[in-house]
Amino acid sequence: MAIDAIEHGVFRGVVERIAIEATTTESRGTGFPVGVRIEGPAPDQEPPPDLGLARVGMSSSVEIITQRQEADLVVPSRALLDRGDETVAFVGRDGAAYRVPVKVAVLGDDTATRWAASRRSRGSARRTS
Repeated sequence: MAIDAIEHGVFRGVVERIAIEATTTESRGTGFPVGVRIEGPAPDQEPPPDLGLARVGMSSSVEIITQRQEADLVVPSRALLDRGDETVAFVGRDGAAYRVPVKVAVLGDDTATRWAASRRSRGSARRTS
């Protein structure tokens, strides 16, 4: 979380509550107020910010990580196309565009984590006798 009013004000914290009712934001969007408990400076902050300057009600920007996923490839979501029962991406190679089927692992607002359909994810190989 970054608190704009504090120099080098990047902190780590824990989400304590999320409102169950949406509110209208200043930009006429929809938002859910979130309460975050600050636990301390982000691990890589040099110099560390002064937590004593934080006050209740200060505005901040927060990145909430809901899931981490190892992947072979991360691409912009807008680079993927749904074609009936499969999702594809076009890959440029040697001056030509090739259609490549991909398998969804995690889809976010801006990025998508994908595996090429021809690749198997770890642990999915089968042994035959």
